[in-house]
Amino acid sequence: MNVAVVMGHFRLSASGGFKLAIKVLIDFFEDGMIHHADLAETLQAYYRARVEMKSEDRDEHIEYLKKKTRKYEEEFDC
Repeated sequence: MNVAVVMGHFRLSASGGFKLAIKVLIDFFEDGMIHHADLAETLQAYYRARVEMKSEDRDEHIEYLKKKTRKYEEEFDC
């Protein structure tokens, strides 16, 4: 598969707020595989998506999973 296609998929996922995708893109940037402007644009979209997903109920549920059930794992937090 073409690297540009793969990069596009990761950028799209990160723009939707998927935490793992943004971590991968940062690694790509550190390896020189993505331009600073592209990463910056994707980070802005990522943070906008994360703000839209934020809710008090969601935060309470995550805390419940962490403390009560111990079944919360960060990678589940899209």
